[in-house]
Amino acid sequence: MEGHGYATVTPVADPTLTGRTFLDMDTAYINRAMNLFPQQGSHGPWTVDQNYALDRARWRTDPVEDPALQFTATQAG
Repeated sequence: MEGHGYATVTPVADPTLTGRTFLDMDTAYINRAMNLFPQQGSHGPWTVDQNYALDRARWRTDPVEDPALQFTATQAG
């Protein structure tokens, strides 16, 4: 980020995005605490695959510049 003069990056949610549970498990102790878990989105890049191979492929091929990310430049001072 410094190389491009950015100070911060903020995720911007797509208005068509709907929330999904973080884990797809039907276990009583997980279900009781599901409200404490973060949510994931209905489509990428807001999904969590819970699969190392898929995550690694996404990290290696998907661009860093994405409409879902808003980069802010550093302020001179």
